[in-house]
Amino acid sequence: MRLVTSIAVALLFVTSKLSAQSPPQLQCDIQSSINSLPAAGGTVTVPANTTCPIVCYTNQINTGSKVVKIQGAGRTSVISGSGCTLITLASSGSTLEDVQVNDPSGNSSTIAVDVNNGSAGVNDWVLRNVYLTGTGKNGIGLHTLFGLKGQVIGGEISGFAMNYKPEAAGSGSSSNANHLTGVKLREGNYGIFIPPNSVDDVPIDGCTIEGNSVGIRVEAGNGKIVAHKTHFENIVGATPGTNIILYGQGSELVSEGNFFAGAAPNRDIVVNDAANAGNQISVGDTLNSGVTYNGSGEFMIVEPQFMPTITGTGTVTVHTVRGIFANNSNFNWTLSGVNVSYIRITLVDLSGSNTRISMASGKHLSITDHIGAEKASIDESGIVTAGGGSSNKAVCWKNGNTLGYCSGAVGADGSCVCQ
Repeated sequence: MRLVTSIAVALLFVTSKLSAQSPPQLQCDIQSSINSLPAAGGTVTVPANTTCPIVCYTNQINTGSKVVKIQGAGRTSVISGSGCTLITLASSGSTLEDVQVNDPSGNSSTIAVDVNNGSAGVNDWVLRNVYLTGTGKNGIGLHTLFGLKGQVIGGEISGFAMNYKPEAAGSGSSSNANHLTGVKLREGNYGIFIPPNSVDDVPIDGCTIEGNSVGIRVEAGNGKIVAHKTHFENIVGATPGTNIILYGQGSELVSEGNFFAGAAPNRDIVVNDAANAGNQISVGDTLNSGVTYNGSGEFMIVEPQFMPTITGTGTVTVHTVRGIFANNSNFNWTLSGVNVSYIRITLVDLSGSNTRISMASGKHLSITDHIGAEKASIDESGIVTAGGGSSNKAVCWKNGNTLGYCSGAVGADGSCVCQ
């Protein structure tokens, strides 16, 4: 059994007195406390109302080979610095909890927390209720290099150029299975920025990704991005942004039960170019701003909360779409420049007078079989085309629900032999 030692961080001095309503702010040196831990590691405690200043290349925090837990008491347990990597979690199993890490100056070289042990990787790391705050959209909030099976639980990452940036340490050394749960990623240039060939998967669950120019940007050569029950609302001031965008070859998106708002038209989900042959799926999403799909794989939209606008050059498949109308309500779905290969629609009109399917100018509505062969259609002028008939023959009812054609003369009462 490994003995884990707990040691409180050394308090070096007390700053000048604050107002009677505010407690004095203490200062500390976390790296000195880590150095004093035994080889197995232990816990370093940062009390409330304490600031631990980081001086670059002097006392930056690095767990080294020790399994270290840095335990604060909330947002008044502050680790502060600028212009370098402030905290490096280099050992598997290390944890940062209940602290605030900030860059008050806004330096492009700042990395608030770096999960990084080079090609050796870092497993089972945890950030719990950690607040990483940048200034002026500079630097990186959380960076992982070959970080594996990590968890970011609660807290917030905000104000950096890239709030979260996972990377690979080389071929076969991707940052994988790092799970974001209940995290706010806000007010950066990118909520999440994934460089080329960096991840096999990114699971995101119950997060808020808002106020960024781009919520999630995925470059070529990455794996599956899985977002579940997350709020996307990426608008900066009055300027709408992009919620999710995938570039280049390979990356795939699974989006389930997410709420999208705030983006520019058709910028909730963007698959940017035909080089992306991956398959994308949206299940039960609220896509207020719509979708742009230029990929060459399949994009399935299943049970959207309402009909989104869709544009682009790729093929979109929509399954089991239902709309329920209230009195005097509208239920509009616009498809522009998209190949829609399969649609099943159930429309329920509660008012009894407004159920309709409309076509864009120059388009027609088709009914196809399971392999896409057209069996019936209606164009915008109302002309109906259907199979099963015979040229120059009158149409008749073969039975109460099947149309056919008259094989002989039509009687004065409209009767004929119906084939």
